[in-house]
Amino acid sequence: MNHTTKYNSASEETIKSLGSVIPAQLEEETRHAIGKLKEALGGKITNYVASRLQLSPEQLSVALAAEQVDGVAFAMYNIEARGQSVIIGDQTGIGKGRQAAAMIRYGMLAGYLPIFMTDRYTLFSDMYRDCKALGLADARPLILNQKVAVVDFDHPIENVPETPTDEIWSPDDDADGQAAAGLYARQYEEVYRSPKKAQLELMYQSGDIPENRFEYVMLTYSQLKDAKKDKTRLDFLTSLCEKHRVLFIFDEAHKSSSVTAGKISTITQCINSILEECPQTQCVFLSATFAKRPECLITFMRQTMLSSLATSETLQKAFASGGVPMQEYVSSKLANEGQMIRREHSTEGLPEPQYTYLDEKLPSHAELFDKVMYWFRELVKLSDMVKEFMVAAEMMEISPFRPYPTRSQLFYVNKILLLSLKAKDVAEAAVKEVQSGRSVVIGMSDTLECVLRNSIDANVGNAVRGDFSAVLLRLLDKTIRNPQNPEKTVYDLINEDEPAASDLKLKAEAIKAYANQIRADIETDVFHLPMSPIDVIRQLITQESFTDPKGVKREIRFEECTGRARQLEYLSPEGNDEFRNATLTPRKKRHSNLIYNDFQNNKLDVILVNACGAIGASAHAIPTTEVPAEEVRQRKMLIVQNDLDVNIDLQKRGRINRTGQIEELPPLYEYIITAIPSEKRLNMMLRAKLRSLSANTTANQDQDKHQADFIDIANKYGNLVTQEFLAANQELAFVLGISKSATASQLLARIAMLSVAAQEVIIDELIEAYQTKEQELRRINQWDLERENRDFEAEFVREELFTAPVDATVLGGSSMLATFMCRHKTYPYDSSALQKEIEQSSQPYGAKLGESELLKKEIRSYYNAEYRKIRARIKERKEKLLATTLSVLERYGLDTKSAQQILQMAQENSGTWSSSVGNLIKDVPNAKRIKRKVESYNVEYLDLEKREQEEINLKSQQRARLMEVIKKAIIGQGYWNILPQMPVEDNTPRVMAVLKEVRFAKNPVHRFLPGKVQFVFALSAVHKELVLNLVNKGRQSNYERLTGILDSSPWNFRAKVWDEEIAKYNNRILERKIITGNILGAFANPLIEKVKPHFISFTLAPDENGIKKSERGLLLPMSGENIEKLLSEVTLPIGDGLMFANAVNRVYRISGIGLDLSLIPVRPNWEGELKFVIQVNEKDSRAFEADSRFDPVREYFKESQVTSIHNKNTTSKRPLKSYATDALVSQSLEFWQIMSLLVSLRAVILIPREYITVGQMKEFACDRKVEDNSNWPKLDWKTAVVMPPVKPQIEIRISPPVDPGADVEYVDEFSPLDLLCTRTLKCEGMSLADGNVVMELRSLYFEWQKYSRDGKALETLGYAIPSMIINTIQKSMANAAALQTFHFDAFLIRKLSQQVNKYQLSTYGKFIERYRKEMFFQSPPKEKAEQFLDECLYDSRYDSIRKSLEDYITGKTDIIL
Repeated sequence: MNHTTKYNSASEETIKSLGSVIPAQLEEETRHAIGKLKEALGGKITNYVASRLQLSPEQLSVALAAEQVDGVAFAMYNIEARGQSVIIGDQTGIGKGRQAAAMIRYGMLAGYLPIFMTDRYTLFSDMYRDCKALGLADARPLILNQKVAVVDFDHPIENVPETPTDEIWSPDDDADGQAAAGLYARQYEEVYRSPKKAQLELMYQSGDIPENRFEYVMLTYSQLKDAKKDKTRLDFLTSLCEKHRVLFIFDEAHKSSSVTAGKISTITQCINSILEECPQTQCVFLSATFAKRPECLITFMRQTMLSSLATSETLQKAFASGGVPMQEYVSSKLANEGQMIRREHSTEGLPEPQYTYLDEKLPSHAELFDKVMYWFRELVKLSDMVKEFMVAAEMMEISPFRPYPTRSQLFYVNKILLLSLKAKDVAEAAVKEVQSGRSVVIGMSDTLECVLRNSIDANVGNAVRGDFSAVLLRLLDKTIRNPQNPEKTVYDLINEDEPAASDLKLKAEAIKAYANQIRADIETDVFHLPMSPIDVIRQLITQESFTDPKGVKREIRFEECTGRARQLEYLSPEGNDEFRNATLTPRKKRHSNLIYNDFQNNKLDVILVNACGAIGASAHAIPTTEVPAEEVRQRKMLIVQNDLDVNIDLQKRGRINRTGQIEELPPLYEYIITAIPSEKRLNMMLRAKLRSLSANTTANQDQDKHQADFIDIANKYGNLVTQEFLAANQELAFVLGISKSATASQLLARIAMLSVAAQEVIIDELIEAYQTKEQELRRINQWDLERENRDFEAEFVREELFTAPVDATVLGGSSMLATFMCRHKTYPYDSSALQKEIEQSSQPYGAKLGESELLKKEIRSYYNAEYRKIRARIKERKEKLLATTLSVLERYGLDTKSAQQILQMAQENSGTWSSSVGNLIKDVPNAKRIKRKVESYNVEYLDLEKREQEEINLKSQQRARLMEVIKKAIIGQGYWNILPQMPVEDNTPRVMAVLKEVRFAKNPVHRFLPGKVQFVFALSAVHKELVLNLVNKGRQSNYERLTGILDSSPWNFRAKVWDEEIAKYNNRILERKIITGNILGAFANPLIEKVKPHFISFTLAPDENGIKKSERGLLLPMSGENIEKLLSEVTLPIGDGLMFANAVNRVYRISGIGLDLSLIPVRPNWEGELKFVIQVNEKDSRAFEADSRFDPVREYFKESQVTSIHNKNTTSKRPLKSYATDALVSQSLEFWQIMSLLVSLRAVILIPREYITVGQMKEFACDRKVEDNSNWPKLDWKTAVVMPPVKPQIEIRISPPVDPGADVEYVDEFSPLDLLCTRTLKCEGMSLADGNVVMELRSLYFEWQKYSRDGKALETLGYAIPSMIINTIQKSMANAAALQTFHFDAFLIRKLSQQVNKYQLSTYGKFIERYRKEMFFQSPPKEKAEQFLDECLYDSRYDSIRKSLEDYITGKTDIIL
């Protein structure tokens, strides 16, 4: 399958292309966008770009490649024609930086002030290099980051001594790349520098930049991270936007929009604030990973067509519910509108990256890993003691300091440890590749220069200890020191005159004693791991040789591009002395460009680069002036440290994959990964991020799926499984220091603290539970992490408005509730095929598996082998533990025999040997340290024994469950109805099942594992088959469901019955509701999340040519309480929907703005004026308190304390409050101010569907889909001045509620009594000479006689009224000649009129009355029938009327039936 296609640039005819490709899933959209752009510009795109940049076509062809010209054209067009932005999502190496520089030039020439924002200082110099290529070398930038210089990479400074830099240790170190920037400033010629602090402060105060001094602005995102405390820079940027036409160029744009744990970052809030306050500001976004996390589109949406959605909250809900398919949908729509473009390097001919797991070294690696993590856990305990001490100090009014976050250093300790474990393997792999004729690049992220500097005497030439103890001792030192003042320790908080027995002093002494013990034990322990693995790799490589193509034997030439100033020379890089003996030496420093030149010229065979050394460099296979094409070597990159930042990983890989490389020598990649579960997790996370990135930036989640042969639990379902696991293992959660609501990623990161065996057990349990959940969700069609295609062959029936539109863009418009008749295909086994399957499946062991001696023997053999493996593995671990501990005890002064005797005793519970050991070592100088080491050995040994027993018990339970189901399983056995074990959403009354086969893993190692044993049932309905494994974890226990089926009512399979059964349910035509049109807009309705719609692609019925087109939509469940409520309401913009919200005491929900409110019409006095209460939902009260958007109207909301499920903590400093307005009339100022605010926020209101007529629905709804071929706005760029369209302000349009009146009651039809009163009143004033009147009076006389005996009527009118009416009629009839006309007295007229006027026909009643008079059994003109249909309400009571009218209008009937 081709995942990419060649990118056909609009500029290729005149400008050279990079030969890039685009993702296949974006091909059609990108081609469409390029075509529309050409039409809108009325000519060649190249001429447009050259004109705007004021370059000749020849100059443009030198400055930009064809792909870059297209990207710049899209950016400029969107600014000028739409006032919107573009997301340039090109892969590393396509030239995003060059496109950014072009936009800076464009901005300067078009009268903008360009503001370039990026992630790190180092990228300022990269941007200068690109600006220089665009002729902007003399354009002076204002750099807002203090003490930062821009350098020229083309002008290196020779022979300048350099000072070491502190690289990564804690997460906050060098967040902007300041160390790297300083390194560059010493290596390359400085061209620009940031102004001094005093000069910057003057600019901040004036809110502007000095005239004619700076042409553009540069800053990193970090300049806004402290805006909550100091708004200086935020206010300055806002002021610039107010005083200038500003063009933001957001480089590494994913950093500009980030969300953590559901909270928008401060940086993102600042950027959003600027864009909101200055809506005419223009933007361009550049990032290879623009949507690493879908919620990061918050900022992007404000500047693109995504703004057609109601709110950013709506977008977040859509992504949360729609999953990966929704992300793909948005990417493709943006590309189709020319607002997202993604080009990549062609991977044609490139081998897939190789992932090498060092599983065979697990036993030795596990022993070394467990030892380091044991000491790390000891340091965490020490850290906890320090924290307790600080709490006690604060209570005694001693000013404590914030302790060093030792536990949070786990990630970094783990990273160093893993590299140390595989240093030899990395060196061996590099040597092997060089000897095979390749040039090797080793990619790393950390070189641990900081460990060298802080842990070792700075005087070079000194002999030092070079093993891993330096890392632990450095962390120990940080744990007891004040991070803000490292000269001070925790002990310095104790006053000398503090009483010796005081609790605080005792705690300090305990900390000191514990720290000293740990330090002494670490110093004497044996780690057999290097402190500086990079130097081990270097030494092992350089001591090897290879034979070059000319037959000359050479030593392997190695250099590193890391910026390190010093290195360790190990006496034995093989580790024969446990890496103890090393010498600190200076490194000969060379500029990175010289190193890369030597590598390209075959003067170096291996180079090692880190993140700093990889920036701006190329090491691809290409001829040079010294190396002809036939001597160019193939490149191989060994990636030995995972970068969780996908962008850095792609940049690293891009160094050997560049345009112009020799096609016959494609770059090769190999990830070298230990078998330690924590590193496998890091690699899994990286590959998962690549897959998520593939969905967002390429609209094709399958793009990297062929690279992702792993189980990724870093998603919402993995988080659910994790939370279930932690709830069942609360003690473990406490030990790891994480909450029960932790994510899968958080748990997997923390388990690196545990032993390797414990990690394996936890990960296996998580994976099994995850697989089970996935299997169940797929069965019920709720798995939304992958795209789903349904071959419905859907016939369109009708559609109704679901959500009214905000505007008419492709993503805007209306969300429509469409009804389709869908063909549900299950493709069941017919009886013939099923019988063949059963016969084939019965071959190995027979149909009755429980009677197969062969199967029983295989199961017995398999589990006996598993038991042996467990015992052998634990035995090996015990032996290594014994040997290591024995070595330590010997160094403590014990002779070998005594040490062996003591350790033999320590293999029992401590109560049986503690005193005996104490007596044996009481005279030994290191008795305390020996006893502590023995106690540690005892704990670890007993833990291994416990682990062995637990693992054997687990295997025994698995075996028992397998044997139990095997005894019950008969292949070919039928089951009458398995619905109790497999509930379905449709109304299928029965699902028959036949056990078709039992599958066992083909790999002998996994043959009978619970997750690999699968029972496959053929089904008569709903699905083709049901597959259940034997996993027995979590809420979804497949084992229990499986035994439930096997124990259910049996049915002997008969072919005729089976075929009749499948005929009933296969290819059924079912009515399904699917939301189409503006799919994202549908999530403005808060109920949509509860019903869990399924985002699908589905086929429509074949057209006249037999072609089945596809459409995308949200498939709604067929039934359920929430679905009924969802379908009963329509979502309208609050300004439009307010007119319908007039039913007294009904609650109307207001949503779509991040918190929910309620509108409640009330009538305080029954005959008084209609008023409205606006109330904040209690669950959102805290959000309301913090939401500054409501500040203008906050005074109108009265607060009151409430007690609810959301307010259980009665001791909270901030009790939950309820917020509601007084009852307000719709004409009041308060009401209109609140409504105006809600309209400006694009709030929506949920209105019962039955309130709105068909015609009103049509008015609210735009076309269901805007044509993709609609023309883009024309741009007369040859004559027009560069000026984007003014962004329209939101129109405040409010239709006030209609007051239905207080004393009127609406009824669907009048009661017989009401009709009688109406008839009676009509006789008032009639001539008694008219025979018809006399007959009517006679009829009324008898009817009132009947009502005079009706107690209910007497109660309604008054007991005397019927008699008075009867008497009046009787007297009038008797004196007809004399009276001439009929009259009631005033009292009766008033009473009858009150009864008649008390009720009015409802809208439904009036409509039925009109329908009977004007339509029923008639053939009116079609236009009149259509007009009548438009007036029909969307009430279910009108369904038959609507259908009769539609049938008549479409010609199905000749009269209205």
